Amino acid sequence: MASFEFDQHLPISAASVQLMVQLAARRGWSADECLAGSGIDPGVLDDPFAEITACQEFEVMRNLDQLRCGEPGFWVEVGTNYHAGMHGSWGMALLTSRTLRDVIELTAEFVELAWVFTTITVTEYVDTGEVGIAIDSSDLPPDVASILVERISAAITSILRDLTNTGVPASSVRFRHAAPSNTSRYIDAFGTEPSFDADRNELVGDSAWLDTPLPQANDLVRRGYEAACRDLLGKRRARTGFAGAVRDVLTREPGRIPPLDEVAGALNVSPRTLARRLADEGAAYRALVDELRQALAEELLRNSPLTTAQIANRLGYTDSANFIRAFKRWRNMTPRSFRSTSASQRMLRQN
Repeated sequence: MASFEFDQHLPISAASVQLMVQLAARRGWSADECLAGSGIDPGVLDDPFAEITACQEFEVMRNLDQLRCGEPGFWVEVGTNYHAGMHGSWGMALLTSRTLRDVIELTAEFVELAWVFTTITVTEYVDTGEVGIAIDSSDLPPDVASILVERISAAITSILRDLTNTGVPASSVRFRHAAPSNTSRYIDAFGTEPSFDADRNELVGDSAWLDTPLPQANDLVRRGYEAACRDLLGKRRARTGFAGAVRDVLTREPGRIPPLDEVAGALNVSPRTLARRLADEGAAYRALVDELRQALAEELLRNSPLTTAQIANRLGYTDSANFIRAFKRWRNMTPRSFRSTSASQRMLRQN
């Protein structure tokens, strides 16, 4: 039905670590103990916009796992504290979706805005009338794999309760890892006794829930949150990967667009390798240059006295006509109209 894989190289919100440190404090564990060796500045704990890396969150989880001293069900209890609202725009988009089927589609598109760190596959079993949510942790470090699976499974159950107001009963819950000494917290969280040493990690429930209308559905509001999700995810992706490295090189000398071979040389790869690596990330050098040219053109039109011809030359266009055509493609208006509109808006703000 659907499968979505988390990109562990993207920056993530620090809200998950903030929550874990708060839960740890209730047990008397200090923030310093939780953050030890993670490289996370304690100031991040009070910053609602702070971002960290997946590796840093893994280190915090390792610290808490040592502090719990084998306490069974600890990570399930942690997972039950994850709610839709703490996931920002993505969580609000889920809450205002029409059905759980729509929720699955949103999750596939914006999975990097959650803290799943795994590959999740949703499968409808037509013969049994059930739906399964499988969690593949094979790409995770072995020492965090099972604890993350427990946290994610409980978090999914908690978020489903937020979305439906009543929760989605699980007919079965399966984990690949060995059974703990006590399963009472698992039963409380999932409403059923999980199976351990199973062939996969999976939550299974009645597929009829997929098309049941959600109580807080609102298409207009949801579309607004979806747009916010796309904007946030786009900004995060722009700072990472090979495309992010190319953007860094392109912006080193404001007002100048270096040629392809120069950018490749700066990244110690051949032009052919540069093109291939960008293609692997769904990007292209021309598109990145076009993106930068648009940003520089708008900045120069707003804040410099340069003529259209001078701006075209600075951006590497052979003549003004090519630049004007490109700008009309970007903004559906000429550079002159854009400059005039920007000046008018600036005057209104000043008044």
